[in-house]
Amino acid sequence: MTHKVWFNDHLSKLNISQETFLLFLAILVGVLVGSLAVFFRMVTDCLVTIILINWKLSLPHYIALIPLIGGLLVGLVIHYGGHRASGHGIPEAIQAVALQGGRMKGRTIFVEGIASILTISFGGSVGRVGPVVEIGAGVGSLIGQFFDKKDEVVKMLLGCGAAAGIAAIFNAPISGVIFALEIILGDFTPGNFSMLVISSVSADIIARTIFGDRPALIVEHSFQFHYSELIFYMGLGIMAAIVGMIFIRTLYYIEDLFKKIPLRPEWLKPALGGLSVGIIGMFLPQVFGVGFGEIHQILNNNYGIGLLVAIMVFKLLATCLSIGSGMSGGVFAPTLLIGASMGDLYGSIVQHFFSVDPKTYALVGMGTILAGVSHAPITAVMMIFEMTRNYQIILPLLVASVIANLLSRLILKDNIYTMKLRRRGLIIHKGYDLAQLMQIQVFKAMSRDVDVVKMDEALSSVVEKMEESHHNGFPVVNDAGEMVGIITRHDLNKYSHEELKRRKVKEVMTDKVKVVYPDETLDQVLLRLVQYNVGRMPVVERNNPTRILGVITRKDIVDFYQNRLLTEKTNDKC
Repeated sequence: MTHKVWFNDHLSKLNISQETFLLFLAILVGVLVGSLAVFFRMVTDCLVTIILINWKLSLPHYIALIPLIGGLLVGLVIHYGGHRASGHGIPEAIQAVALQGGRMKGRTIFVEGIASILTISFGGSVGRVGPVVEIGAGVGSLIGQFFDKKDEVVKMLLGCGAAAGIAAIFNAPISGVIFALEIILGDFTPGNFSMLVISSVSADIIARTIFGDRPALIVEHSFQFHYSELIFYMGLGIMAAIVGMIFIRTLYYIEDLFKKIPLRPEWLKPALGGLSVGIIGMFLPQVFGVGFGEIHQILNNNYGIGLLVAIMVFKLLATCLSIGSGMSGGVFAPTLLIGASMGDLYGSIVQHFFSVDPKTYALVGMGTILAGVSHAPITAVMMIFEMTRNYQIILPLLVASVIANLLSRLILKDNIYTMKLRRRGLIIHKGYDLAQLMQIQVFKAMSRDVDVVKMDEALSSVVEKMEESHHNGFPVVNDAGEMVGIITRHDLNKYSHEELKRRKVKEVMTDKVKVVYPDETLDQVLLRLVQYNVGRMPVVERNNPTRILGVITRKDIVDFYQNRLLTEKTNDKC
């Protein structure tokens, strides 16, 4: 008898309703995630003091080595633990909701936690929120899987874990609930809302018990605002949309750049990113770490315009280098620091012409840029309110956040999280309507023109074809046109120019080919493309897997999906 059967049997004997049991699970998720978030925060705070601060005091001229060492350790952890642990975490939870029935793997969550602790402790420019949200979502998912719950329940518990993570990190239970609904689940139902509130409050109680009942951001400054300034806050919203767009574009540009760098082994790349951050930190130490100390300094002290520009630009760059190189951590806290420096800079410029308070603009800037990069204005507004418990800034914060959100959506279709998924070929729309893909079979979307190579071709010829077609791999066929294997760019990278001329395809090809059948659905194929981290797979006859019918790529799925949505919207208008 399995533990699931045993437990369900005893549950039925106790005559406990499913609603009561789900309530218990929501509390359990909240307590566990709250405890883990507290542990994560205490461990990172302790290690930052031991490693980063003590090293800066004792060996200030070698400060650039700290993130380098951290990147090296992170690279090893991710290499041996799982590549999905690199990056900023939250997209993995969104993907699990959209495509995997809310199911996440325990190993990835554990590795994400270790890698993020190392990144933060050694000065990487990342935040705690991303890893804590992924860990929390993973705990909720694993509890749902343990009790063998249906997909909808597992997704709800995943959302409960994400909400609990935000609540525990920021002492912000309302923001946690809205964050889970706006960003993770992408949908609102009364049942979900109730369970999310229970988990979020449970986690918040744990955090307040340990850290005390005080706001996450203690501000000594008295903020000032007048209704006549609303026009200036609209301008701040425009600026935040532009800076947010630059942030997102730069992050994924640097990620692509690091993928192209021919550095072997791959796990050395986070060390290169760490060294880059370290060099910036030698001249501007404000870029190191999470950034909450620097936010506090900006809000309570007068900074010059030059320093504010430097913090905004180089914190953005350091965060992109940290995450783009493969280190692990969140973008939430760095975004807030970028927003604080941006808002203070904007307010200081306006102050030269009008009587305004730049610190109010700094605080509003934090929420405004968060609304821009996340496309979640309600979360942004409630987050800043709960972090400061200052009601005076609500009106300018609402105005600026709405402007930033609207402009950001016009400039970019995706937020900083869904952009990562789009690059995998996974498009996320409001409500996560990927269920349409379950109805579409592969043969409707696949490409029927397939580029192949022969077994006896020279590898140099394959390289030329790859350069011409921009493909990273080809099916291999024999003289009868039957598929016998596959060859990829990865197979060729290990050979010198002379060896490429001398060796044949059949010597290096892989004969075990991952294939797709024409009657499979696009959601199944998309999941495999993401799982195997490949861009294309051959489509073959189910009864004769050596006969190639076509090829299905991530782009084929994306294009077909977008055309389907466009057709539906056109029909709706008609």
